Amino acid sequence: MNADRDKKSRIGLLYEKLSYELRGAAIEVRRNLGPGHKENIYQKAYAEELLSRNIHFEQEKPINIYSPKTGKLIGTYRPDFIVKDKIIVELKAIRSLPEQALETLYNYLRNSKCELGFLINFGSNRLYIKRIIYTNDRKPWLCVNPCSSPCLSVFKGYAWKFGDDVNTDVIYPGKYLPLTDSQEMKEHAFESVYPDFVKEFKKGDIIVAGEYFGCGSSREQAATCLKVLGVACIIAESFARIYYRNAINQGLPILECPGISKKVKEGDQLEVNLEKGLIKNLSTGESFKANPLPPFILEILRDGGLIPHLKKE
Repeated sequence: MNADRDKKSRIGLLYEKLSYELRGAAIEVRRNLGPGHKENIYQKAYAEELLSRNIHFEQEKPINIYSPKTGKLIGTYRPDFIVKDKIIVELKAIRSLPEQALETLYNYLRNSKCELGFLINFGSNRLYIKRIIYTNDRKPWLCVNPCSSPCLSVFKGYAWKFGDDVNTDVIYPGKYLPLTDSQEMKEHAFESVYPDFVKEFKKGDIIVAGEYFGCGSSREQAATCLKVLGVACIIAESFARIYYRNAINQGLPILECPGISKKVKEGDQLEVNLEKGLIKNLSTGESFKANPLPPFILEILRDGGLIPHLKKE
């Protein structure tokens, strides 16, 4: 696996195209108006520029702020702009920007469900633009692991790409079948094709594959090892039926989405809505429709697998 799959490089992909547009809009406003105006003038000009670029935004829309300890709602905050319901933009028009301004935006990202923010100062000698990221996988209070949480339906993760006909021996080599400890099993996932897969994989990542994923033997270890490793979801164009059942029984979310392997590159960040069968490629802005899972399967996944589900009943 390539070395550029480390977390820092993948985070850099977050809303990349939209980030360029927001920076470009700020540059255009400063070019047209120059320094010296009041903040409300720049706000109006920036709103006008966003409209000209067909970028959806809302001004001073309240967003929820949560306790980092309990995850409970503790208040609201009204940023200058919320762009496409996911990016905070704060504008200033002062000569010297205090350090507190950056810290404030950072904390709003840390305690909200937004992951990206921009702090723009039109009042300094040179246009100041700061892009700040605080991804949801760094927020312990926020549900990001779909395998063991009631927040199952919507989650995000980075893509690992595989091709067609990935068989169970590739997923979990047969020589390790005698192992019974699931923690040991996970250490050998994709060992024969990606020796460093387990080392480079991050909990919450997503596997994207072509047709007939999980073909071959009926070994359930091929699903167990990925579930225990922390795979958030497997999205493939089609699955072998036995593997499909094994994954559900193990509490491993899977979705069938025709054509997905041609629309996603390795390292793209995806947002998945299991209930609706919606997949968004946050790195490209594209959306795809998968075959949604029926309610009874979603219930099994929420309970962590078939056995926990039956015990609950």
